[in-house]
Amino acid sequence: MFSSCLAILEKADDETIKQFEAVIRNRPEEGAWLFYSGKGDIKSVMLDPRARFEYYIDHIINQFYLGCETPLPRLFSTPGFTEASANAALELQEMLINPIQRYIKRQVEKDVFDSVLVQAGFDPVEARIRLSWGSPETPEVVMADLIKAAEQGLIRPEEFRKNATKFGWELWEDKTAK
Repeated sequence: MFSSCLAILEKADDETIKQFEAVIRNRPEEGAWLFYSGKGDIKSVMLDPRARFEYYIDHIINQFYLGCETPLPRLFSTPGFTEASANAALELQEMLINPIQRYIKRQVEKDVFDSVLVQAGFDPVEARIRLSWGSPETPEVVMADLIKAAEQGLIRPEEFRKNATKFGWELWEDKTAK
């Protein structure tokens, strides 16, 4: 059984709280005695070593993924997390990234570009320098690659037909396929 103490210091003054903090920070590994001044309450916290920590570990892993700011590792580690789930999570992540990019853009334009222009003898208002992040690049689909993927069985015939129509191919309904 693992035991620890929880100190509840209701209406404690700053000096009392600092004393508790100092004792807790400087305690040896095997534990330390906390001397109770009579203010607040001290409760023992017991933890059975047979307790399961899956939810706690899942929480830590989720926090790690949030810190990485990408859901892609979940594709490899979380059962049931599909590519569609990852794409939806990336779209949500973009909603967090875009305001950060706008903030950085404003700061760089104001603090960096304007300063450089002024030092070079130009008027920043007249120069109208703007930072552009561009848009995410989508890979170019080449028809030869699409045909090769269909020949190798990497895509289904209906997927090939759907993509071929995007290239302007006029295709009739395949009555033999069922």
